[in-house]
Amino acid sequence: MGKLARFACIFTPMVLSLLTLICLLIVFTGGIETKDTQFQSLYHYQIDLSEFKGKVQNNTYMVQGAKLVDNFLYPLKMSAKNGDLKDFYNVYLWDYCSGNDGKLDHCSPRQAKYFFNPIVEWNLNNTLAQEKYVPEAINKPMQAFQKGTQWLFVVYVIAFISNAAAIVIGMFAICSRLGSCITTIVACVSTFFTLAAAISSTVLFGTLVGAWKAALTPYEIQVHLGPRVFALDWLAVAFSLVATLFWSFSTCCVSGKSNKKSMPSGEKGFPASNIISTGVGKHSYQQLDDQEQLLAHQQQHAHRDIEMQDTAYAGGSGPYKGRESAYEPMRHQA
Repeated sequence: MGKLARFACIFTPMVLSLLTLICLLIVFTGGIETKDTQFQSLYHYQIDLSEFKGKVQNNTYMVQGAKLVDNFLYPLKMSAKNGDLKDFYNVYLWDYCSGNDGKLDHCSPRQAKYFFNPIVEWNLNNTLAQEKYVPEAINKPMQAFQKGTQWLFVVYVIAFISNAAAIVIGMFAICSRLGSCITTIVACVSTFFTLAAAISSTVLFGTLVGAWKAALTPYEIQVHLGPRVFALDWLAVAFSLVATLFWSFSTCCVSGKSNKKSMPSGEKGFPASNIISTGVGKHSYQQLDDQEQLLAHQQQHAHRDIEMQDTAYAGGSGPYKGRESAYEPMRHQA
């Protein structure tokens, strides 16, 4: 395979691995305090309290539901009146950001294994007399998600590191088949953890948002998933999967050993039966095919018989004296 084709065979999966890494990096950058709305929209889920706050401030909120809902509604209304509630909360992988009138004005410190606790962030623990008043539909999913964030953070980090390692090691894949095999193994690991991160993120955030949406809708509070970040997660999975397939194909593009050059005719390694003297010049040899070789041997044999007979009849002391019946398949003339 030519060098250009070999380079293309290695370059293609490397670009795909780089695209996977970029998708994961964009997911990691979500929650950075910036004026760019594109990065602001990379949240895993959003809680919108603007409608609830508007009704509380205008005294138009009608209390409906059981006593449990009324008990939880009171601290919510108090937090809204005290200015502790923002219009919306965007929850990211590392932190959350909040704001009013569609503009972010605060982002929490970024930390590993982060989870959003509305009881704390909405300052409900100051006015909520007893924790039992928190609806189970809000509390249970939050506790389950808190445990799941540990696994979620680990798989995201491993997916990012393994994809970066596949790119670095892939630079050596063009040199040898061993490098290509090692890169394929690393790419398989990166694909596994990228897929695990996408599945875990979709299941954990989807379950949490589904439970909170059902629980908070009676309070005129809207909760919904962020479509862009999940699209990036699964796009990273697609890039990583195709990259792994191409890395496995690259093992066929790289030769396991170098090809040996053909030795010139007459040197060691060629059968002596295929070489015959031409009798012209020093070390003059020529490789013949089977028919030409047979004809040449017959002519040489007939020529030697005539010489040996002439020498024997003459009683001389020629070079073939005493060796009239000898056969010499090779003859070298200096």
